[in-house]
Amino acid sequence: MIRQFLLGQLGEGERASIEDRLFDDAGFLDRLLDTEDDLLDAYVRGSLSPCEKGAGRAQAAGERGGERRASGGARFGVAG
Repeated sequence: MIRQFLLGQLGEGERASIEDRLFDDAGFLDRLLDTEDDLLDAYVRGSLSPCEKGAGRAQAAGERGGERRASGGARFGVAG
């Protein structure tokens, strides 16, 4: 479910549940950050499915100020 959260593929209720858990569970935050790194690696390697790639791009484009997209992409030389 974390992967779908990061790709913006969850409904509002599921998103809210995960966001709440991020504030309450440091271990869950660590898992989310690890999954985010895995997604970035997969993107750079070209191993995301077309659906995941499109969802990831749409999610990154919709983030406020692009701060997460910029910080993640910059690690791999990916321009946002």
